[in-house]
Amino acid sequence: MLAFLTRPCLMAVAAVLALTGTADAAEYAIADGSSLSYTVNHPMHEVVGTSTDLRLLKPIVYDPAAPTDFAGLAGIPMQADWKSFDSGNGNRDANTRLVVKASQFPQLTFVFESVQVKAETETVYTGTATGRMYVAGVKQPLTADVTIDTSDPQRIVVTSTAQLNMTDFGIEPPSLLLIKADEIVTLQAQLFFAPAQ
Repeated sequence: MLAFLTRPCLMAVAAVLALTGTADAAEYAIADGSSLSYTVNHPMHEVVGTSTDLRLLKPIVYDPAAPTDFAGLAGIPMQADWKSFDSGNGNRDANTRLVVKASQFPQLTFVFESVQVKAETETVYTGTATGRMYVAGVKQPLTADVTIDTSDPQRIVVTSTAQLNMTDFGIEPPSLLLIKADEIVTLQAQLFFAPAQ
């Protein structure tokens, strides 16, 4: 008798969840192991600086049951402190912080606007992410190529690559032996997203 009485209630709850599409939605945050690297090329050598101290200013809402819907990312900033980037040379890192005006603008910030992807397999998606990048107090649009692996909803993996031009942010390419570095900087990220605690 009790099961009979509660069945309509359960059906109603299920119907509401199906209509809202939030039955499996969860808040996700950046998990340990995530990294962001910049690469600067010079005719004499290549410089790679990496940070593993990344954060979202608030969790994103994502539903693995709707794997191409990233509307929950819009407007969320991702940040890394400039002091967290390590290129293997302390003097070079100090000079980098000087060039990007880290004393005034201590974070590299990317604000997500949209993610457009298509399925490559049942759990892997590729496409682009667009947003706004803030460096040295200057804002510029940025588009990144992304690959998203949702095979483990407890640890969604996002890899991305983008390029920016130093001069767009008012930064003069550094010189070594009177030879300037390439003004194009490549950004590469490997991000792990896990349900927020």
